[in-house]
Amino acid sequence: MNQLIRPPRRSIHPLKHLLLIDWLFDDLRSFLKAYDAEVARLVQRVASTPSRKPDEQVSLSNAAAPTKNTPRPKRLKGRLKEVLLSKLGKGIPKQKLCEELEISISTINRLLRANPVTNALAIEARNSRELAEHKAQWQYLHNLHPELGVQALRNTIPSIYAWLYRNDKAWLMAKEQTFVKPAKVEKHPIDWEARDSRLLSMIRMAYEAITGLQHGPVTTTELYTRVPMLSSCLENRNRYPASRAFLSTVLHRSKSTVLHGHVLCGKNSGFGSPSR
Repeated sequence: MNQLIRPPRRSIHPLKHLLLIDWLFDDLRSFLKAYDAEVARLVQRVASTPSRKPDEQVSLSNAAAPTKNTPRPKRLKGRLKEVLLSKLGKGIPKQKLCEELEISISTINRLLRANPVTNALAIEARNSRELAEHKAQWQYLHNLHPELGVQALRNTIPSIYAWLYRNDKAWLMAKEQTFVKPAKVEKHPIDWEARDSRLLSMIRMAYEAITGLQHGPVTTTELYTRVPMLSSCLENRNRYPASRAFLSTVLHRSKSTVLHGHVLCGKNSGFGSPSR
């Protein structure tokens, strides 16, 4: 019962309402009659309550005025307006003018919108100032590292080079002519004859080492094992003519030796002799 009659902290399920109505009233008709009487009483009480009169001391103009902590927009007139327009036309930053004249940035923007000529002058002056600043920074880096080329100096602070490239490419390209040119690495021609001679010497040494250990033929695999660079060198078909000629002779000689050995073995065993 306490859960039904205590002040609700949240919405109550309709079944609880029905349970309470059934406990207090005999039937639904008596509940509706009591409910309508209570509603009529509340309506009559509200109608008999006098309306609240407005406070005569409160002024409508004061109520519409901004609060104490909200400053009203400053109205620019006379000398202050002329000084502000002159300084804006010279490209002085807005934030600096706000601090100097104690005005808001919205006041300056509103003044520039009302004076498009001054706005154009301010934009041009600001662009010129930024261009001069970036040029000075690039020149300072060049003077600080005169030994560096364009690419090396560009990697130091890429943002400065990128900004100048977008906004004054002609000046940047002209300045690049004064930079130190990187030393060109001289490419010496390849002495293919000397390489062929060295490779031929290595092949001969490998061939002699193999024939000194065995009496059989010398194979290409054995030569590749003792001269690992031989395979990559032979990929260039237009180079190493002496080495190729020696390899052809050695490998052909080895094949001839193998064939001659097979013939001798056949004769000794009686194969291939004429029948009587």
